[in-house]
Amino acid sequence: MQKILTQLVKLLTLLTITTQVLANDYFCKHQALVGFTGIPESNLQPTEFNPMQFEVDITNPEWNCEYPEGEEFLYCGDYFSQFVMQKETLEFTITYHNGLIKSAQDNLYVGYGTCEVLHSVSADMIVG
Repeated sequence: MQKILTQLVKLLTLLTITTQVLANDYFCKHQALVGFTGIPESNLQPTEFNPMQFEVDITNPEWNCEYPEGEEFLYCGDYFSQFVMQKETLEFTITYHNGLIKSAQDNLYVGYGTCEVLHSVSADMIVG
């Protein structure tokens, strides 16, 4: 009986560690967010954006997230943005641009900050 109980404790410990490392949702906060705003060919200006808070749902296909094999980070990206978070520290960097499309308002930015694991997600907080 004690052997079965010991095995059960080991299994539960393993499941807890796996759940923490490969969580599906994170709540993230910028520490700083800087970049450019405006129309590229006429008035693109450097600016400091207000830091934001956002949730990352890595199961959302629009985020296109993966834990690359053999790496210690989460990567999410598309044509215009990139989010990279370290698995151990939950620190992230994020970039965004729209490709300097002519005559289009553009916000180009890069930011960094930290995330925490979420165990529940409110639909109004999901980005992506």
